[in-house]
Amino acid sequence: MQKDHYRILGVIQDAEDIVIKAAYRALAQRYHPDKWAGSPANATIRMFEINKAFAVLSDQIKRKQYDRSLSSNEYNEPEEDFSNTASEDDLGNSLDDNWSAVVEYFPDLENIVNDLSRISKPLAQTYKVYLLENKEFTKRKVIADQLERKFLEKYFGTNEEIVGFSRFLIGWGARSAAKELNRAINLLGSNIHSKLIINKILEDCPHLAKLYYTSQK
Repeated sequence: MQKDHYRILGVIQDAEDIVIKAAYRALAQRYHPDKWAGSPANATIRMFEINKAFAVLSDQIKRKQYDRSLSSNEYNEPEEDFSNTASEDDLGNSLDDNWSAVVEYFPDLENIVNDLSRISKPLAQTYKVYLLENKEFTKRKVIADQLERKFLEKYFGTNEEIVGFSRFLIGWGARSAAKELNRAINLLGSNIHSKLIINKILEDCPHLAKLYYTSQK
């Protein structure tokens, strides 16, 4: 099975070129022989994967071809807290020093990143890299909202009620239900009445139904 180049770099598929390059640079520095304290063999393997991913994603033609090979609108976030995706943790660890320094000036960034992480770990890492590269800290909340909205619309369409429902499901850790919502949108389209889809998914997840309907009051 082909490894996901975006996951290897720890970013989302829609990450801008500047984010791709910055993520690669941070990971390459982390695995540099003068800095890496772990197994040299592991570092060599990781850098091979990182270099291969960057070689594709940094080339516009290769990236477009690669993107066409992906199921770009299939939501497939892991069920658990991404603990099995080492590359995503790698990117976060690579950014830690600079990010911690920034949070000292803007403490609210911690909550913003935690909220994005509940949606998608790569989404949160993409946000971090974007802010560190572009220095747009005064627009930090606006940028976070824009990235989150674009991410959710990619998989769940533009219907406000459906997008809100997807946020609810992911926020409660119901990723299987979120995947079913994504499957329904891909199958039926986003123009279908939102209540039809929402009620069907909640029928299969009765433990979530009360929580959802209470949240709508």
